[in-house]
Amino acid sequence: MKRPIYLFSDSQLLFWKEEAGYFTERFLPQGKHTTAIKAAYIGASNGDNPDYFEIFRQAMQQIGVTTCLLISSRPAIQDLEFLKMADIILLAGGDVKLGWDVMLRNGVAELIRNQYERGTTMVGISAGTIQLSLMGFDSNKQFDTFQLVPFIIDVHDEANDWGRLSQIVTHNPGIKAYGIPFGAGLIYHPDGHVEMVRQPSMEF
Repeated sequence: MKRPIYLFSDSQLLFWKEEAGYFTERFLPQGKHTTAIKAAYIGASNGDNPDYFEIFRQAMQQIGVTTCLLISSRPAIQDLEFLKMADIILLAGGDVKLGWDVMLRNGVAELIRNQYERGTTMVGISAGTIQLSLMGFDSNKQFDTFQLVPFIIDVHDEANDWGRLSQIVTHNPGIKAYGIPFGAGLIYHPDGHVEMVRQPSMEF
């Protein structure tokens, strides 16, 4: 069964607490003890920076998930096997096109699609959020991405009044788009419902 997709502008929501507890507890599959949960971090967009992986690892530890792995951009067999068993997969921020090209080359993109169909929780941070949407963009050039959510997304561009996203929507009439500001997120539910998190996103 497909699970919700979590689309964050930046990493703030990884440490955000609701009244009931950490927001990230929503990532957890039901009926599975946290010590058995595996969380994979895809750092292709930031060159596998270990400092950013450490942020993810700390966020998972605070909800009891201790088995975390940075999936290398040049994955070993063990990396790919871990990815196939992952309960949570996070696509990190960085360079959207760089990360996308790496995942296409190394076969991770296909595995991520398969894992989503099997019920793995997908989380995007910044560039990772854009990669989970309908398309990426680089110097005004557009390219298809995972397309796991049926709309275009841009992140933390509110200072520019979402000019880039507005232009893209103008050239792609009939497509819905969201601009997610700093500190905010969206949840795309399997039934197509979109839930805004922490603060409103701009809808086009």
